[in-house]
Amino acid sequence: YELFDVQVLELSEGQTLTLSIMATDANIFPSPGVTRGEPMLFRIVSIEELLSLLYTREIALRGRFEEVISQLEELNNDLLFHRDVAARVDAAGANAVQEDRVSLNTSATRSGNNLRRQANELSSIIEGFEEVVRQLINNAVPPQQLAENMRSSIVDPMKVVSAEMLPSADRAVGALRVAAQDGQPTELLVANANAEVTKVIVALKVVLENVRDMAEFHEALRDLKAILDELQKNRDETKKLQKN
Repeated sequence: YELFDVQVLELSEGQTLTLSIMATDANIFPSPGVTRGEPMLFRIVSIEELLSLLYTREIALRGRFEEVISQLEELNNDLLFHRDVAARVDAAGANAVQEDRVSLNTSATRSGNNLRRQANELSSIIEGFEEVVRQLINNAVPPQQLAENMRSSIVDPMKVVSAEMLPSADRAVGALRVAAQDGQPTELLVANANAEVTKVIVALKVVLENVRDMAEFHEALRDLKAILDELQKNRDETKKLQKN
């Protein structure tokens, strides 16, 4: 990231700052090529307004995060249901009911596809929260520890789930899918896939509690700002009455 010190510009709330990037190449003849990017417009806001904007963004990210957990729980319930199906198929062997085999194969394929979709969505959510953290740091929003707490309790644990736990769950579901397609025993593989997905859900629910706590903190800051604004309004009106 390229950092710009804008304090020297002495900008005030309500003003706008436009940033344009220009690139030139090393052509000598006939002359260097020049390209200018689309201008980026920034509006100067107060810390309180910034927090309000970030709070709104956090609410949207939390909703998406909750949906990821909900989808994983549905996936896990499907795997749990098919443990009994897998047990019947393994016990019957070559005489297994074709409907059970098809159901098991469909469940394994569906679970793998859904798991990858949720992994991609979680990566996008992580980027969203990381952007919020950078906004807090770059704008020096007090308290300074707020951004680091968000990174350590929300972003970093999400990255662990994304980089380590979800790939492990994907491998377990993949092994189940291959075994189901090849007509191999699947009961233990279903149980293993179920256990791996459960670990992911448990870890994400811990993070979700941290997300909710952080949102409540930002909501409290927003409410406090509203109270202070109302007090200032009453104070101004009182001064006006005293003057009259």
